[in-house]
Amino acid sequence: MQWWILAVLLGLTAPAGVRGQDTDSPAEDLIHADLPLYGNDFNEMWPRHIDDDGEIGCQSRVAFGTWRLGRAKEADADDEERTEWYRIANYGVFHCTSLVATAEERKDLSEAAGRFSFFVLIEKAKDHELWAIQEGMRPGSDYILLSRKPDGAIIKRFDVLQRDCPRESIRRIKSIDVFLTGYCAINSRSDLVALARRMARLPPLGQLTFVEGDTGPND
Repeated sequence: MQWWILAVLLGLTAPAGVRGQDTDSPAEDLIHADLPLYGNDFNEMWPRHIDDDGEIGCQSRVAFGTWRLGRAKEADADDEERTEWYRIANYGVFHCTSLVATAEERKDLSEAAGRFSFFVLIEKAKDHELWAIQEGMRPGSDYILLSRKPDGAIIKRFDVLQRDCPRESIRRIKSIDVFLTGYCAINSRSDLVALARRMARLPPLGQLTFVEGDTGPND
């Protein structure tokens, strides 16, 4: 078999959008901003320093520990649900951020490298909230879009939204060998919120659910 035929069959040449997959499949484009969109000027970003005077430490609305991403089944998929595992850990008491690691198998989480990340409440409505995981700080940040129904408890469940890049935001050159080069360039808060609103109208990729572990200082 010719190598280029194999590449097309594997979906690695990304003929549409920035993904290497069929357009009927859920969208999981890589969203990247060349500088972090949210920083110390934004109040709804977690973990963050404890507000009380004289106390040292970090507080979080999102539970620390092991989480499971159960992906929604596609129409032509087999009966086995696709699962990914997340470890959300507190980095420290002086410098407030979380470490988010992922693995295909739960047993591999202990060896997975975590990225400095924040959970950001990007829009609040009466019946839902839109969130984003802001991963990494330099060079820039990547974003996973989330939604949830609001309540006052520490957060232990999110819907993970699709990420279908607007055509005008696609950055891509021709693939290098069979490796993808494209990503979705979102470089303003307003553009990220607009994309999250649109994605919230689509079926989610799956549910990210807390399983067990250290739930942090707010629990």
